[in-house]
Amino acid sequence: MRKLILFLTLILSLSSFGQPFGNEWIDYNQSYYKIKIVENGVYRISFQTLNNNGVPVSAINPKNFQLFVKGKEVAIYIKGEDDNSFDLNDYIEFYGEGNDGWLDTALYKGRNNQPNPYYSLINDTISYFLTWNSSVTNLRYQEENAIDFGNYFAAPYILKEKLQVYNSNYYDGKILSSKATSPEYTKAEGWMDSPIALGQRKNKTISAPNRYTGGPFVDFEIQVVGASDWKGVNNGDHHLRITFGSQLVDEIFEGYELKKINRSFSPTEIIKGNNVIGFESIDDLGAGVDRTALAYMKITYPHTLNLNSEFYYEFLLEDGTVQNAQYLEMILFNGGSNPILYDLTNHKKIRVIETLANYKMIVPNGNGIKKCVILNENEIKNITQIFPVEETGTFTNVGANISDAAFL
Repeated sequence: MRKLILFLTLILSLSSFGQPFGNEWIDYNQSYYKIKIVENGVYRISFQTLNNNGVPVSAINPKNFQLFVKGKEVAIYIKGEDDNSFDLNDYIEFYGEGNDGWLDTALYKGRNNQPNPYYSLINDTISYFLTWNSSVTNLRYQEENAIDFGNYFAAPYILKEKLQVYNSNYYDGKILSSKATSPEYTKAEGWMDSPIALGQRKNKTISAPNRYTGGPFVDFEIQVVGASDWKGVNNGDHHLRITFGSQLVDEIFEGYELKKINRSFSPTEIIKGNNVIGFESIDDLGAGVDRTALAYMKITYPHTLNLNSEFYYEFLLEDGTVQNAQYLEMILFNGGSNPILYDLTNHKKIRVIETLANYKMIVPNGNGIKKCVILNENEIKNITQIFPVEETGTFTNVGANISDAAFL
């Protein structure tokens, strides 16, 4: 109940001061269809799906389609849109991500106060919204078809990000002097791992397959919170020691604080298999209780071009330093005869050539480090159901009927 009251208070406060509602992306004269997404992947909407769910697809120029999520337009690829007709074999394709804690950030008064930004307090499903307007310049993936491989040096590595999120236990956060919890969301409140108790040691593992030892430093990030506050100690009642290979982190902190820990080190210090990260509560501060909780671990490391016979792979790619693009030769990838590669950062669909030994592609430079996904076409997730918003297909403009006087 306290959280509901806080949420309603937040909405009323924004309204009374004339703040935007976050729905500025909506055109109330347009139709919108909801697409529910649970996990990351490349999704496809066929002519049949659109037609079967009430979209007048034959009357729409495919260049008019738009897709929105989190209040922002996202890039889509539409097969066959150049003829201005959405035909039977045409489709819409896009990269979708499952829900995380993005909407919870406002409740914590900023991401810096949010213990687990990768896990939603409410729902693992997020809605994307498909609509159409009269524009023919909506956001699209642009095709890149360069295959002049001989003009480039092959890149020796890509970057791989591995994220492990923990959500087995819910923590109420800071306890007030009244023995109640705060009515607001606090730094130590949310879903995290089971607690590390006083004097206890826990080991976690994170894998780093096919690490490339000649690449840039590994970036390692951990977020932990204090899950207790021993009143007899005021200058730090948590002593947490974290070990990762030869790396040692020794942290002393107080009460229900949030600690984000970042370290960079040579890729030679990680192994190709499971890397053990030790978390140990050191009993040397005089605290009778010491509980800490792990929210997530993230590692970004240089990775060879060996994809471990995967059918779907997400990775990061640096810009070439002496070339205007990166030439990749990927091996042990189950891409099939029609592999797909998207540069998600720069909205590019990259041509991939299959050979007997590898898969070849040229990815243009742009934005420093870009997020990419490569996949076998059979890994595409076909969407069969989309839902008109509010059953009518149009949003109700509630704000147009709200008078500021209602909040006075």
